[in-house]
Amino acid sequence: MNLLQLSGLVHDKQSSVTFLQQRGILHNQRLCRNGHVMHLQLTDARDRWRCRQRQCREDIPVRKGTWLEGSRLEFRKVVMFIYCWSKQLTSIKFCDNELDIGKTCVIDWNNYLRKSSQVK
Repeated sequence: MNLLQLSGLVHDKQSSVTFLQQRGILHNQRLCRNGHVMHLQLTDARDRWRCRQRQCREDIPVRKGTWLEGSRLEFRKVVMFIYCWSKQLTSIKFCDNELDIGKTCVIDWNNYLRKSSQVK
């Protein structure tokens, strides 16, 4: 798969989340503390797992309990950045121009992925 193909595959939030779920980065399913199956809700306001049981109504942020917890980078940009990082294309200038990701975020993600790749 090349960058153009990946860009077509992860064209919006839903397709990006699905891509990350298929690779085990985001949960495919969550259970609330009462054992009910939660439903994924992706909105402009917030992304969460939500229990629809009237007596429960628990919700959990989509990123909670994953290595994306604490990150605010859009899911599509996460996918694109990881791909570019694997191809050594994550200079600050490239990411600013091509991925619309700022300097501080690029530095943080480069450091995080470098550290994660060294853990064995």
